[in-house]
Amino acid sequence: MKRYESYKDSGVKWLGEIPGHWEVTCLRRLLKRYSVKGHPNKPLLSVTREKGVILRGAKGDDGNNNIIPEDLSGYKHVKKGQFVINKMKSWQGSYGVSDFEGIVSPAYFVYDLDIGDKRFFSWAIRSKNYVPFFMQYSKGIRVDQWDLTPENVKSIPFFIPPKSEQTAIANYLD
Repeated sequence: MKRYESYKDSGVKWLGEIPGHWEVTCLRRLLKRYSVKGHPNKPLLSVTREKGVILRGAKGDDGNNNIIPEDLSGYKHVKKGQFVINKMKSWQGSYGVSDFEGIVSPAYFVYDLDIGDKRFFSWAIRSKNYVPFFMQYSKGIRVDQWDLTPENVKSIPFFIPPKSEQTAIANYLD
């Protein structure tokens, strides 16, 4: 593989250097909180560590073993292309860019995403090497009760190549 012309320190010990022209930022710059409720007739979604955002079956067969309440009016609306996080399981990788419009539990975070190629963001953030960031920024008494705050989400670092490279990387991985 052809090397880039220059590299710089990513600021993350385990990652090391990144191409010199990539931007080092935090999710704070890419995410804007979205919290709209009152769409109980939209499809019910869930977020799993294996697949990210999925359509949830009527039987609650998403693997989370959560009972579906009768009143879904308090559930949060999700638009296609938004970033959704299960804040209590983000340390396991339960987050993703939604391919669906629907609703999720009020306990989830939903964000508008401002990046050139959302497919690149999805591939990068869902890589198994990215999960440790969510683990590092989650807090709690016991590991199975860790929680991620909105402020900590925004502090997670992210590395952004130019849009043309984002698209080339996403096309290759697709």
